[in-house]
Amino acid sequence: MKVILDSNILVYAAKSKVDLVSQIKDKFGIAEIIIPNLVIKELELLTEKAPKGADKRAAKLALQLITHSKLKIVELESGHTDKRILELALKEKAVVGTNDAALKRKLKEAGIHKFSLRQKRILY
Repeated sequence: MKVILDSNILVYAAKSKVDLVSQIKDKFGIAEIIIPNLVIKELELLTEKAPKGADKRAAKLALQLITHSKLKIVELESGHTDKRILELALKEKAVVGTNDAALKRKLKEAGIHKFSLRQKRILY
């Protein structure tokens, strides 16, 4: 199974001190976890320009998690991140991890499976 992660679920996991990679593996079994390059760019931007210090620290921790966990980074053409994630999910028949309400709605409309993180647990 392939799993694509959006930046907000990574930030939420870091803020909540949740081992997202382990939870994904527990929930879905062996999974290929994919991080679009556009998500990395969003996280890098947050480390510099987030209005709250907690968001900056969480984005930095999320970037460290990506590096440490050796997650697969996929290069996508530039554009709106949510749109590119949706296109990639359709192409790869992947599940998407996001806490973004607008993206969840678009994924549902496209028939793409999704999960979110709430109270330190994956909701599928």
